[in-house]
Amino acid sequence: MSKDIIICWDFDETLGYFRPMEFLYLKQPVPQEMPKPFLKPGIAEGLQSLAHFTNIVTTAAIGEYARFALKEFGLLDYFSDVIGREDGIYTACGKDYSIVAERFDFNENDVAQRLIIVGNDSRVDPDCYFRGVVMIYDKDMVEYPAEIIVETIQALVEKGDNNPEAGFKRFIAEAQQGTPWEHGVVSLEKIRFSIDYFGNFIRETVHPMIISPRFIDSK
Repeated sequence: MSKDIIICWDFDETLGYFRPMEFLYLKQPVPQEMPKPFLKPGIAEGLQSLAHFTNIVTTAAIGEYARFALKEFGLLDYFSDVIGREDGIYTACGKDYSIVAERFDFNENDVAQRLIIVGNDSRVDPDCYFRGVVMIYDKDMVEYPAEIIVETIQALVEKGDNNPEAGFKRFIAEAQQGTPWEHGVVSLEKIRFSIDYFGNFIRETVHPMIISPRFIDSK
């Protein structure tokens, strides 16, 4: 059943820092002042441990460029698909994940039960049509070990009995019952994270967000 879950990874600043690769893709010299590209720590091992899910890239960048960079870093084969700007994933309001439903042949009304978004931009990466897709968000995503995201995804799916939307609702219900200084925080065996809805409830324009997961200090 876990193959039914599709993890939608943002590209740059999530899987790694790739901006210099765009110059190489265009066969242009890389500006000397640019930092060298690098991968999110442990991302290859993390993707391998999530291979029982379907992993794809959903990026505002051109898909061909993203494939080029991922191949150069040995990551491309971990992904079932790379959906880029030219495929319609990126719109004027942000990312439209109905494109994923079309690619994988299921109803777009089921995206909240089927998809998990992983990204570093709370404005661009969530589903711009507010269909309740859970996003694991960290503005510093690229800096932290991939194992944290692996643990978070597995906990979310397990909590929801293979339904990310249900897992989020169960986690947030528990978090809202916490003490005042821990309200909205989920603490598990290895990790802890904040959990909330971003947006406007009156307008029904909210995103379910798992925010900045971190390892629990073992000391």
